[in-house]
Amino acid sequence: MIAGWFCDSDAVAAEPAPHTAAVTLDVTAPAALPDIHLHDLEVRLYSYEPFVADMPATLMDMASVPFDHITGAAETTSITLGEDAALAQRLQYYVTVFVLHDGARTHIGERDGRPGLMHVLTDGHPAQLDVILRPVH
Repeated sequence: MIAGWFCDSDAVAAEPAPHTAAVTLDVTAPAALPDIHLHDLEVRLYSYEPFVADMPATLMDMASVPFDHITGAAETTSITLGEDAALAQRLQYYVTVFVLHDGARTHIGERDGRPGLMHVLTDGHPAQLDVILRPVH
């Protein structure tokens, strides 16, 4: 028999389990950031097809937690998203981080404090990010 043409049910190896799209973010409110009270920290994980024009990104997972900050002490909140989602190498992924008050964005999270889209997981991008909050202007 030609290899691959005959399958004995006892000899078939189990397919490897898919990797998850888990990504962990350490979101830091710097000590100098003015007080924030009764807000929400919202973190979202999106996937998109990089070679398909005009296709919107797909929300993979999100977390929203109550958020407060007092000036003078840096505070870090860790959030993991995508643990229940399978990772697809053909897709690209990014995360967004915002602090909201009554649905309005008051602060944005930036990877290592630098502006720009926060790519994760595929194409050599990390599964763990350090995110620094700043006010939205």
